[in-house]
Amino acid sequence: LMERANRWVNQSKPLLSNAGNFPGFPFRGFMGTRWWMGDSYEHIEESFGLGQPVKRFRLRVRLSNGKTVHREVTRQGKIAVLKMAAIENGIETFPKIWPIEAVEEMRFADPELAACNLQNNPSDAAIRTFSDDWLRYWRFTNEKADTITYKLEDGRNHYVKVDELIKRAVTDPAFSTSGDSSRAACVVTGTDMETGKHLVLEATAKRQDPEDNLEDYLNIIQRWGVRVAYVELAGQQLAYLQWLQREASKRGIPVSLEKVTPGGRRKDARIETLFIPFKQGELYVGHGQSVLIDDEYRHWRPGSRRADVLDALAYAMEVVPKPAFSGEHGGSAKERSQRQLGAYFRRRGLQRA
Repeated sequence: LMERANRWVNQSKPLLSNAGNFPGFPFRGFMGTRWWMGDSYEHIEESFGLGQPVKRFRLRVRLSNGKTVHREVTRQGKIAVLKMAAIENGIETFPKIWPIEAVEEMRFADPELAACNLQNNPSDAAIRTFSDDWLRYWRFTNEKADTITYKLEDGRNHYVKVDELIKRAVTDPAFSTSGDSSRAACVVTGTDMETGKHLVLEATAKRQDPEDNLEDYLNIIQRWGVRVAYVELAGQQLAYLQWLQREASKRGIPVSLEKVTPGGRRKDARIETLFIPFKQGELYVGHGQSVLIDDEYRHWRPGSRRADVLDALAYAMEVVPKPAFSGEHGGSAKERSQRQLGAYFRRRGLQRA
């Protein structure tokens, strides 16, 4: 059946051209939802894409209710593609047809079908969890732990001082010590503004009392020199945030303590937003972060009970600074040259004249 559909796609031009005298060739539109990897929709994209580079555009439309909708459209060869998913950025696209509860039920019942028919992304069915191929690592270059190195896409080693990273910390203070409860998770990220990469500097998850969690979080903030830190705000955690602010002020720790909220999104939906930064090589982890890599990253799928660090990391990625350029190759040649020269002087401890 699929082969016949693909054959019809290939013959659509001569079939339509012979149907009458058209000024030029008529517009062809293919609408539907994905079936599986290698289906006819994939065939359409490959056939009309002609192997050319993909160009991305952002469309904006104002609706009758005053809201503005943004959509990404790709153009490759002779085809333009608009893809929509039932859940995008943790928000229902068609709440009356596919509310988030119905989508999650489908994910549990048949993850492959949900990935294809609801998310229009069969690759999710093949992955279902994070891939080891997406993992990229950073490491310290010396015993002082004041310089970090990691590989860029072209294979070169990049170096950055820890003090030059823009750091953010996020905690989800789950207050319980019972064996079946969620763990209090903490994540510290450092953003390299020269390359736009985000490094997971520390990741912890423990079942502990509020006092222990507060003590650990303040120590982590102080150890890494974090200037802006966040607390997930849900239930009675507002009191914890206020307590944390008082203690930080009392101890003279120069940090701005803010809140992050679920915003109506469930944990699985928040964690799924990490797929893109991991897959695109924007996130780097430390080799010894087993609580993140071994406990959660390599075992997660929708519905997993152990996902506390991934959830904190998802919040962190919402508040990390976003460089104005995309990677080391962004900006003009002069701007790239100035960034590289500045990084060289900083590594050598020199000052520019």
